Amino acid sequence: MQFRLPEDRDRRQVARSMNRAHLDRLLRGSINWNIWADKPEVANLNGADLRGMDLRGAILRGADLIKSNLRGTNLRHADLRGADLRGADLIESNLSGTDLRDADLRDAALVYANLRRANLGGADLTDADLRSSDLTGADLSDANLSGANIDPVETSYVDPTSLDPRTGVLRPAKLRRSKLIGANLSDANLIGAKLMAADLSYTNLRGANLRGAKLMEANLIGANLTTTCLSGVNLHLADLSDADLSDADLSDADLSDARLMKANLRGTDLRSANLVGSDLTGVSFHGAVIFGMKIDSSQVLKILKVVGVEVVGVEV
Repeated sequence: MQFRLPEDRDRRQVARSMNRAHLDRLLRGSINWNIWADKPEVANLNGADLRGMDLRGAILRGADLIKSNLRGTNLRHADLRGADLRGADLIESNLSGTDLRDADLRDAALVYANLRRANLGGADLTDADLRSSDLTGADLSDANLSGANIDPVETSYVDPTSLDPRTGVLRPAKLRRSKLIGANLSDANLIGAKLMAADLSYTNLRGANLRGAKLMEANLIGANLTTTCLSGVNLHLADLSDADLSDADLSDADLSDARLMKANLRGTDLRSANLVGSDLTGVSFHGAVIFGMKIDSSQVLKILKVVGVEVVGVEV
């Protein structure tokens, strides 16, 4: 008997029936889904409406969840490795401890999402909306966050838990102690992000906006920070050894007691920056703007030896 490939119409009908069967089973809950003997290798849930469901621990590895509605859904500790979540609505979803390694989250909406301790290693978050999300302790190693938005959300609806009780202002995304080793954050919007003690070693932050971010004790060894906006950033005790900060904006930044060994600060704007107590061994300041910069008296000679630096107005 000769095998005949189905017509396009047949393919669409099969896809629809599979989608309905998969959705019906999943709507019975994650336990029912996980023990389903005929569970498909790749779930077809394209465009599925799963709003507010409790899908804790669901095994959805490699699932097709393109443009699915997962708003407010509980996916805590779910297995979403390699899942396709492009354009998915994950606003206010619970993804704490969820395995999202190598998942495709391009253009996904993750506003107010709980991603605490989630594993996003190798995930693609290009142009994702992560405003006011919680990424505390998350692993974003080798993830792509190019063009992602992590700025505090601006909307008529305000989640009271996202407000700073002292100021009444929306909190920015939380990335405290998160792991972003080798991640691509070029051109990302990270205004005011909380990245205290985060591991950003060898991360690409070229052209990103980190104005007012908290990076105390952060690991930025070997990071690419060229043309990055770091104005008013707190980098106290941060490690920027071998980092490339050429043409970056570090005006009014706090770099006190930071490690800057062999960092590239060529053409960097350091106006009114605080570098008191920082380690400037082997730093390149050629062409840097350092008017009003605060440094130790012991650091002056090191800077004076660098060709092309304007030292007038430096505060010792």
